[in-house]
Amino acid sequence: MSSDNPQNQIAVVEKAAIAQELSSLLKSRKAIVPFPEKRVPYGWSSGNQQIAFFDLNNYQAIEEYCPLDQVITVQCGIKLHALEQFLIQNNQWLPVAYPDGETSLLDVILTSNAGPAEIFVGGLRRHILGLTFVLSNGVFAKSGGKVVKNVSGYDLTRFLIGSYGHFAVPIQANLRLYALPELTCTMVAMGNNIVHLLATAKSILSGNISLVYMDLFDKRLLPEQSSELISELIMDKTTMVAGHGYCLCAQIYGDQVTVESETAAVKKLLTEANLDHIMVTEISKQKNLLTELTQIDTCHSPKIKHGQIVELAAGVGDFIRLCQNKDLTTFPFLYRPRSGRLLYCLNSAPDQNLLLALLADYAKKDSKPLTVAYSDDVHMRKIITLGIDTTGGAESMKTIKRRLKEQFDPHNLFNPFVDL
Repeated sequence: MSSDNPQNQIAVVEKAAIAQELSSLLKSRKAIVPFPEKRVPYGWSSGNQQIAFFDLNNYQAIEEYCPLDQVITVQCGIKLHALEQFLIQNNQWLPVAYPDGETSLLDVILTSNAGPAEIFVGGLRRHILGLTFVLSNGVFAKSGGKVVKNVSGYDLTRFLIGSYGHFAVPIQANLRLYALPELTCTMVAMGNNIVHLLATAKSILSGNISLVYMDLFDKRLLPEQSSELISELIMDKTTMVAGHGYCLCAQIYGDQVTVESETAAVKKLLTEANLDHIMVTEISKQKNLLTELTQIDTCHSPKIKHGQIVELAAGVGDFIRLCQNKDLTTFPFLYRPRSGRLLYCLNSAPDQNLLLALLADYAKKDSKPLTVAYSDDVHMRKIITLGIDTTGGAESMKTIKRRLKEQFDPHNLFNPFVDL
């Protein structure tokens, strides 16, 4: 990356300050959780008093930025909202949604959750070119770089994304940027038949439409006092039937000609499918909807009072079979047809235990393993395989992760409340 303009060097990473703070925490021999105490994922909490929260909120600087190369180097404590406002001056963006102004880059790196926009050009692992991270012995290390093809050996950058700080804590990131779309249009369709909505989603996805995101979700997840768009859709549209239980949302982006032609194509598909729908072009309304979806995704929705989420990977076929189980449809969900990410959003630990039991029963009867992630009283993040894993892949991966944990963090100080 070239950077001839001295103004591109905006700040210097204060590694010494980070090292000093971390050194103090390491000496205490407490378990180090790399999230602000009030923003731990899914509201997880532990009665263990031997916890230290490693907060990077003071490390929010932009280190280097070259608009022509579409790469920026930032400290991981930077707020996504602030980064968005900075990049918009050069008509660039990082395709990551956020639930509020306090969500940091570190939050999304550790959880690998880019919100509804995660399907855009491959998800968060595609946007992060390199990381500088700190190990539990206070040593700083690097992975990746500032160009797309810059990996030899193990790709530690992608490995650390979504690790919840179990191995190391990222403090600096090289981000790949994209041109800000000239125009966007969001469509919202509603229906009672999940299979019918999924068939429509498949038609849209196979139509070479330029999508930022696509979500299918249960209307029960929406707060009663929702955004203006949702209220208009559910309450005010005379064509909407009160019984409609599911929403299919997608956003199209690109130049004006592309968006107009592709919006017309999607509208035709929805009309032919006989689905009630609305097309939204107003930027503020589109942003409100994106925020609502992100709040559901990250358990910040008012409807998810206790923040219990059970997540699993499910192709469209698997998802349809799951939905044919009437017991499972009693739990509200959010599903991403392109990525196959399925989130069951729950309000209590008993509901979670019941759902896990139903999923285990489904996996046993279907003779097909399900990989499930969730949190409980002990684990901030726990991944298990339900059913029989005939390939042995799950155990092999756990062995690799255990060895890396021993190498990166031999004293098990970094977020031991994670079982990946």
